[in-house]
Amino acid sequence: MDAPAGLTTKAQDARAVEEIPEFLKSQLQQAIETYRVQLTLLVQILIALTLANATVVGYALSTRLAGVLFVGSLFPALILVISRTVAHLSVPIVSAAIAIEQRYSPSWYRGLMTTFLSYSMSPSVALAISTRAATESGNCGSDQLKTVPALTVGTDRGILRLVLIGGCLGQIIAPFVLARLPGWRLL
Repeated sequence: MDAPAGLTTKAQDARAVEEIPEFLKSQLQQAIETYRVQLTLLVQILIALTLANATVVGYALSTRLAGVLFVGSLFPALILVISRTVAHLSVPIVSAAIAIEQRYSPSWYRGLMTTFLSYSMSPSVALAISTRAATESGNCGSDQLKTVPALTVGTDRGILRLVLIGGCLGQIIAPFVLARLPGWRLL
């Protein structure tokens, strides 16, 4: 029995999967691996910046030099900038992987990048990338990718951004408050 028009059977989908050109298989593997490496490096950088911030705050508290906290205000700002930059640079990689998955995966199967994107990223980003990846050619042009919002983890509520901005502002305001307390110096 044939599948209704527009629907495919698992056997037809399996044949379609076998027809993926070798260079696209390699490109999909490389895109997934590149994205994984980017995430790993981003986490390592963010951990290092967080530890550096904690070290600066600890030094300021132990020496009672409030002005040292000014240096600490740079770390949350760097975390925001680096996260945003890596997210922006990840868009073409994720888009290429999703385009290949959408074009060659069986209709009953959701690819790794598609699943990861829909689970971990904001719905607006997932929709934008999926829409651009589903173009006729199966590949997005750079002009189309520039309109995709940066990949931000979460639901676009910005709680992490608020915490980082609050931490940055707190480390700018705290030295002036602490300098008025007995035993504290600004510099």
